[in-house]
Amino acid sequence: MHEFSHAWMANRLGDPTARSQGRLTLNPLSHLDLLGALMIFLIGFGWGKPVPYNPGNLRNGPISGGAMVAAAGPAANVITAAVLGLVVRNLITSSDLASNTTAAYIVTILIIIVQINIALAVFNVIPIPPLDGYRILLRILPPHVVPTLARFEVQGPFLLLLIVLVDQWFLRIGIFQAILGPPVTFFLRLILGT
Repeated sequence: MHEFSHAWMANRLGDPTARSQGRLTLNPLSHLDLLGALMIFLIGFGWGKPVPYNPGNLRNGPISGGAMVAAAGPAANVITAAVLGLVVRNLITSSDLASNTTAAYIVTILIIIVQINIALAVFNVIPIPPLDGYRILLRILPPHVVPTLARFEVQGPFLLLLIVLVDQWFLRIGIFQAILGPPVTFFLRLILGT
């Protein structure tokens, strides 16, 4: 849903790049990045294939349009989590989970999917390129600051990967857990009512 939503928003704003490359689809194979998938197994952190778009084609301009394309991904995660959260709440109130193991398994799987979607939404709004929060930040900042910040865009992915590797392999202090844990917990409680 996340990557599809980026493609959908870019297409909606006038850029057909993602659609022409077959990315306007819910098929997860179209969004699979082999290195990103491999890294999930190696270091517990991975990524999907970024959705291509041409900022110059966006009706709202490259900064505002880019922010809208970026925000579509985390928004899709939140919407997915909210819808599935309603299903979970309904199943919990309408089923005796202690005696209905099928319903209990479905609830467990749905809760995991809700947790993943909330974690992805919160993680992706961190304002470090290539994460979506960076594009959103560019829209919020005064226009004269954007060119200065854009010069560091190339180093963003390396910085992000370095933080993850150093945190998981060397420091083991849970930088992302400390930063992301409170908002993730807040949204999970809000959505699941726990």
